[in-house]
Amino acid sequence: MFQTLNYLAGQWREEVKFTSSIDEMISHPCYQAIITIGIPAIPFLLKELQERPDHWFAALEAITGDDPVDPGDLGDIRKMTEAWLRWGQQHGY
Repeated sequence: MFQTLNYLAGQWREEVKFTSSIDEMISHPCYQAIITIGIPAIPFLLKELQERPDHWFAALEAITGDDPVDPGDLGDIRKMTEAWLRWGQQHGY
């Protein structure tokens, strides 16, 4: 599973590195494939956020049904990352 997720995340990063559109990022086939994997992808995504913060928030929200990010922190990658990492700790990840 890790190899698949790592491959998909790497492909996604490579193919969206020049886009600033969040919609393009989250509609990318590799991103959507990660969402399709579901709950088993959560530890991988949280580790990705911890090691190299990126736009994994929509994937985590789609998989978990939760959104721990304070509305005032939307757009602040650091604060959004911190909120999801706290969520992960609170949920045993």
